[in-house]
Amino acid sequence: MDIKFNLNGTDYNVPIEVASYIKKLQDENSRSYKKVLVTPEMANEILQKLYENDETKLHNQRGKKNTAIKGYTKDMLEGKWQFCGDCIRFDTDGYCIDGQQRLNAISNSGKAQEFIFVEGLPPETKMVIDSGFKKTIEDYLKSAEKGYKLGATAIVRQVLTYLKGGKNIGNSSGDKGLTNTTVIDAYKADMEGYNDAAVYAGEVSKGTRILRKTEVGSIYYYLSYVEGIPQGDVQTFFTCLSKADINTPNSTNFYNKTAVKLCEKDCKGATRTDLLIKSWNYFYLKKRLKITNDEWKNKFADEKWFVNDDFVSNLKKEREEKKELEIAEAQ
Repeated sequence: MDIKFNLNGTDYNVPIEVASYIKKLQDENSRSYKKVLVTPEMANEILQKLYENDETKLHNQRGKKNTAIKGYTKDMLEGKWQFCGDCIRFDTDGYCIDGQQRLNAISNSGKAQEFIFVEGLPPETKMVIDSGFKKTIEDYLKSAEKGYKLGATAIVRQVLTYLKGGKNIGNSSGDKGLTNTTVIDAYKADMEGYNDAAVYAGEVSKGTRILRKTEVGSIYYYLSYVEGIPQGDVQTFFTCLSKADINTPNSTNFYNKTAVKLCEKDCKGATRTDLLIKSWNYFYLKKRLKITNDEWKNKFADEKWFVNDDFVSNLKKEREEKKELEIAEAQ
């Protein structure tokens, strides 16, 4: 079947297959590819065009991802943003269809950055952008760092989140404001420690419903490498929990009761973290102070990690002074 096809101002009758092929070549030839130093002023101009028809709705765009923008801005301000061939894409109408978050980061940081501009794409291209599988930090480190242990980056993110004042450790998605470069830098600063935590966490969590790999790894790293608790003590603590009997819900054994709660369906987030903190405090203080269960309930079931040996020493001293006072009063 022939159709009328206009080429350079002249109409031709050509088969529909030929017309489609010529149109495809024309579309491809209308595209341009160039490396551009994008200044904050350019970024603002491109972003402004997205609001051209409706100021309350971005043209053909998803909404702003403030967490991503914040992370990109931080990297740009710290000089960690690198040119890696990433593209800013524009459709045939001149609208940006990919790159909004990066452009906002350039605007916020006031720092110009280099990108490849791809212009002249069909508007429907937007439907397939960012729809595939993305590379993760772990994908990068597995190929770039010999000896990287699976799960180490999740542990890094959890530890950094907790050190920044996060409530949970090992039981949340971590601070999404942490940029990839921040996580990678932290890992590289202590590869041995994070890899050790990842390997140990894999061993402990394997075959148990009680403990999860990321929580074991992040707590193990925090207590051993940040607070300086002997690794043997931390490992003994996790052994007490991982070997607990979850089939005795009415058990009076502290670790059995805790393990049963950890296996409950709604035990997650802050609830789970608090249980683990209280379990550690019980283990830590029991070992050093030989406290009774009543003492534990009344005084030591706090929701912060007991890790300071000076604190324990002071408690021992307080006990000794109290005992001496009682003896003196009796005499």
